[in-house]
Amino acid sequence: MGAVSTAWKEGRRCAVSALVPTCGREKAVARCVALLARQRLEEPFEVVVGVDGPAAGLAERLRRLWPAGGDSRLRVLELPRMGYIAVRRRLLLEAQGELVLSLNDDVEPEPGLLAAHIDRHRQAKRERGALTVVVSGRSPFVRFRDETLLERLVRETNMVVFQRTASDDPWRDLGYRQAFGLNVSFPRAAALEAGGFPELRRAYG
Repeated sequence: MGAVSTAWKEGRRCAVSALVPTCGREKAVARCVALLARQRLEEPFEVVVGVDGPAAGLAERLRRLWPAGGDSRLRVLELPRMGYIAVRRRLLLEAQGELVLSLNDDVEPEPGLLAAHIDRHRQAKRERGALTVVVSGRSPFVRFRDETLLERLVRETNMVVFQRTASDDPWRDLGYRQAFGLNVSFPRAAALEAGGFPELRRAYG
């Protein structure tokens, strides 16, 4: 299990835990962690990476990407091979944040990602009296320089996962296709009360 890179100041609570399972994609997860280290957030946060199976040197490589000082921390859990969902379940148990943000290892987080999720949850509580909401962020596919027809279809249509709708209501129910683990946040306590992520053995994707 990786050591904590920086400690929170005494008396401050972790606002959000970003959970990142990874397996066999060292370059992708390194970029993801490097971008998460640049988050613009005044509140304490943590990034918890779950390495699914042997990956020599990866934990130390990721720790070197995390800046010293500040009020955030990185934890890297080196786990036996158990599968994507099992790693997410373990990460949820390890999380310390009031909110949990579930990410994939190949995402490229923008600097305001964590702050945007926190703000949306607080807005829901303030304006709608909602104590528990699931926030699904916008997650467009990267546009490649030499884009194939299939890549364009994936990016511009809902043929894979991203359900599109003409509604402008930000509080609409997006349906299950938006809550599959990528850029989705929820209160940690509510998730634990509901049993956490389902047990799906060796499932990836």
